Amino acid sequence: MRIAVPGSGRVYHYTNQAGLLGILTGPTEEYVTLPSVLMWATQIGYLNDREEFRHAITVMLEEASGLPEDTPGAEVLKGGLERVLQQPTKADAYVCSFSEDDDSLPQWRAYGGTAGYAIGVDPNQAHFNVSERTTFGPCIYREEEQRSEARKQIELLLASAERNDSSFLVNLARRAVRFSPRLKHRKFEDEREWRLIAWRSYWSNRELQFRQGRSTVVPYISIPIAKRAIVEVVVGPTPLQEAACHAVETLLKDQGFSAEVRPSVTPYRSW
Repeated sequence: MRIAVPGSGRVYHYTNQAGLLGILTGPTEEYVTLPSVLMWATQIGYLNDREEFRHAITVMLEEASGLPEDTPGAEVLKGGLERVLQQPTKADAYVCSFSEDDDSLPQWRAYGGTAGYAIGVDPNQAHFNVSERTTFGPCIYREEEQRSEARKQIELLLASAERNDSSFLVNLARRAVRFSPRLKHRKFEDEREWRLIAWRSYWSNRELQFRQGRSTVVPYISIPIAKRAIVEVVVGPTPLQEAACHAVETLLKDQGFSAEVRPSVTPYRSW
């Protein structure tokens, strides 16, 4: 199924020099018979906004609390959601973030510093939705859309299993974790974020890795993305922008990528 991204049809992964070099010059592998690079997907409980997971589960819990008292399975559902809510760092979801915006001032501030890059990816060449191992789609920011989605998930849960057996609770945890990564608080709507969400239980061959974070080590897994899907690199604001663009062009050519390079036009100075 074709992925329809508004505008250019591309999404952009913002990163710094180390991230750019890690993706373009790091290990490669064959995935779906295509040469692929690796991008990091961070466990959802360790993203920059630590409340993201809790926000999504809280929305589900609030909708579940509005069910009629005689709804079969309602109490088990609410109890299960309460348990899921308390364990964000145990969730199976790993997230790699992208944006529709190819030249975003907030993204340059947050991720780029004085040497930021936005790697443009064509999701229809990346095989993001090639299997149940991953899902890819836009974040949901508006409250009514979030609550509508939460009600759909609750209806599916209540119709899916016997209400008091262990399979219901397992299904509840799985569905809640799959639902939660796409919900973000409306204050973040300007990010126009899309997410590649990987389920580690389906990536048994993926070693769990760890990187340095601001206040804790951060678990992640590496997800393959077809090299041909990297179609553009936007060089962020920098005092040496012409030289920076030339360096990226040389790097891409050396590593066998066919991608455009262009400078940011955002009037931002951090130097």
